[in-house]
Amino acid sequence: MSLVNILKSKCVSVWGVGYLGYTTMLRFQNAGFKIIAYDPNIEQLQQFKTGHYPNRDRLISWSKVGFVPKLNFDNVHVASNPRELFLNSSLHMICLPDKRYMLEVVKFFRGNIKKAAVRPMVVFESSFVPGHVENDFINKLASYGKISGRDYMVACLFRTDWKVESFFMQKDKMPIAGCCKKSLEIMRELTRYLGIETIEFDSIKEAELYNNSLNAFQSVANDFVRQLAFGYPGVNFKKLAQLLFENFSFEECNLNIGTGGMRMTFALDYLIEGSDNPDKLTLLKESQNVSISSVLSYAEYLIRKEYKNVAILGITYSGNQKDLVLSPSITLADYLIKNGVNVYMHDPLCSGSEIKRLVKGVKILPHFSDKPLSVGAIILASDHSLYKYLKPSSVQLLCKKARLIIDNHGIWSRIMFSTKARYHQVGDGSLFLSK
Repeated sequence: MSLVNILKSKCVSVWGVGYLGYTTMLRFQNAGFKIIAYDPNIEQLQQFKTGHYPNRDRLISWSKVGFVPKLNFDNVHVASNPRELFLNSSLHMICLPDKRYMLEVVKFFRGNIKKAAVRPMVVFESSFVPGHVENDFINKLASYGKISGRDYMVACLFRTDWKVESFFMQKDKMPIAGCCKKSLEIMRELTRYLGIETIEFDSIKEAELYNNSLNAFQSVANDFVRQLAFGYPGVNFKKLAQLLFENFSFEECNLNIGTGGMRMTFALDYLIEGSDNPDKLTLLKESQNVSISSVLSYAEYLIRKEYKNVAILGITYSGNQKDLVLSPSITLADYLIKNGVNVYMHDPLCSGSEIKRLVKGVKILPHFSDKPLSVGAIILASDHSLYKYLKPSSVQLLCKKARLIIDNHGIWSRIMFSTKARYHQVGDGSLFLSK
């Protein structure tokens, strides 16, 4: 299976004739493909067959201005039976935004995947629960002896557009992934041929998680503004919300143990304090709790895994700045000490007496020497230059006896540690804090 095989027939089977399916057909038809279309919703399929499609209600739903380009129905074969989708096409685009139809899709693929030189390529455009494609399609077919990568290829090209204007503008890169290297390679070639900008993921589940997260961001942003409107009833939020959406841009993501000193979190306190109805601002209050719960999750993990001696490098929230506001190190150290853990701390910007005044019961680490730290876990909390520019050999010696290294900023990510030491960068998926 390759792009050559797809372009040889230049025919694509589209499962679903709703917004996703219709716009997918537009894209492939513009690239010179013949279309075979089918929808398990028979009523919708019958409407599509008439050629007078989309109707007025769909035009309003699919477009901001009520206009959607027409398909050339002379170049579209409407399948009356799903088996027709397998006759002349090796490329299947699954455009069904309702996962209730997945059992039916699996049934037809089970009965129509044949051992052949050209394996069918199945591409999902809708994302549901992360793991859906694997659990409800790949694994189901595997139970019938149809193995992905061997009998067929499967990949994703997930969509986030809700209107045809967004579809044609395509501001965001579309996430792609495959069941194997070959399927990803085919998707890379196909999207390049179609002129689609993409971002690649290591697995379909990862792409599903990304796609759902994008939609969740939008949903939470809407709820956030809605709550602010309740919290500040005298403000014209119709205008303010539009300005927020037009002018907001994300800064670099700071994924860390806790607040990491992000002063923007003070904005949560300010918004709640100034509100006429602070009880309505539940999203902001929950966000306040996230940082502290994250810190405590790491502390609970260390306690549960019986790390008796822990070293925390850095007490200030940010590298090379003596600023202790929002420092997760203090909260982490306090909690560990109260639960019987010996905590050793070091910060090049704070004296031992200063650290002891901030954290009761802490033990002070002397300036780094040529000896390893005698602790089970090391937490690199601050990105001070002293830590960042240590020679790899010095870092390796420092961590020689440690079983766990938690790097809050990823500054030791290129160091090769001993096989007995687990290196964890916050958010890398290598540490299951709940176990």
